[in-house]
Order: sequence, then structure tokens, then C-alpha cells
Amino acid sequence: MKTEEERKSVSLQVVQRLDNFIKRTKLSKIIMDVVAHTLLPEQIADLRVQFTKFDKSESGQISLADMRSILMQFPGFQEDHLNDIFINLDIDQTGALCNFFFLFFLVSFTAPSRTLVLFFPISYFMFSSIHSLSFFFLGQISYHEFLAATISRQSIKEENLQIAFERMSNRSSCITNQDIKILLGNTNYDVDKIMEEVGLHAESTINFEQVHHYLLHFFVHFFCIKSSM
Repeated sequence: MKTEEERKSVSLQVVQRLDNFIKRTKLSKIIMDVVAHTLLPEQIADLRVQFTKFDKSESGQISLADMRSILMQFPGFQEDHLNDIFINLDIDQTGALCNFFFLFFLVSFTAPSRTLVLFFPISYFMFSSIHSLSFFFLGQISYHEFLAATISRQSIKEENLQIAFERMSNRSSCITNQDIKILLGNTNYDVDKIMEEVGLHAESTINFEQVHHYLLHFFVHFFCIKSSM
């Protein structure tokens, strides 16, 4: 039986998975995002509970403030690392990065001079208070992006992989560069670089066995990191 405190707290294992998601290849992240959309409620019941603990505003998504409030509870929390985690979780790139200096440049040309006089000291204080961060993340993490980073290998069935592969390959025998481009839609990803990251050429194709391999590497690598902690 779990205690009341355990029921309310976020699992350390979930936090570790979020942290280690940064180290994955982009292709692995994309595959896991597609797999996350194939999971049934009974496969992810525990993670659903964990997600609600992150979603402080009960909006159905996790904001940067939500993530910060959770991770601050764990030893070794660092603001810049939080930013890395949040950006890497945004697989579909629905969020936006706002550069502090670009923001200042924009305001300086669009705002009245009296506004600029007020904006500079306030923005400088905000910038200084977050140490070395020069980027602000504007966006939220969806439920399925959270699942992609935190699902366990034991929770994924062969059917999930098969459905995910069929979706990515458009029901053909392999996944092509063009299939990935279509899947990603209007994002800033460079698909050629995604392929190169895992040792493939732009013209290479990915079969079902290779998807198995990338998925296995995803979880084996996590296990090795976790075991060495």
C-alpha cells in the first residue's frame, strides 16, 4: 500500500526518464511520440496519474511553470537544465523559443521611448534572475509528448510498434525520408540530419526491424544510465 505522501508525489523514475530523454536521438523521440499515440488507457494508467501531478493548472498540458514547480522538489535542480528538458519534450515543436535580445530589439523599435525606459531595467532584472539563460520557452508539453518520454518498455506491446510503423510508413514496407517529413509537418526539423544522426543517408529507408532496434537502444541506454546513478 502506498502512503498518502507517495500518492501525491511525483515518481523519481519519471523525473529520471524526462532527464534522460534529452540524450535520445531525434529519430528515437519521433518514434516514441508515434508509439505514445497507440497506447491504450490500461497501458498508461500510472503515467496518467503522474501527468496530472505535473499539470498543476489542470489544462491538459504541462507549462514551464508546472515543470519547474515539480523539479524544484528534487535535489540538484538547475534552471538551465529545466529549459533543456522542456525543449526536448516539445517533439512536435508547438512551443516557441523567444530570444531575450531579439525581444529587446523588437521592443526598442516598436515601443514609445518612455516604455523602453521602463522595459530595459525590468527585462534586465528578469534576465539576470535566471542566470545564464538567454532563451525563454513559450509553449506547453502535451500528454502524448509526456508519455513518449516516460513510458516503460514493459508497457509497450508488439501491436503498438506495428501500428506506429504503419502510421510512419503510410502502410508500406519501410519508412522513407519523405514519410518522416510528412509526419513532422510544419516544423523546423532537418530530416536529412535526423537520418545522419543514426548513421543513415537521406535516401535510406527504415524497416520494421530497424524500428525495433532504435526502440531497444532507447530503453537499454536508459537502463544503463539509470543503473550507474
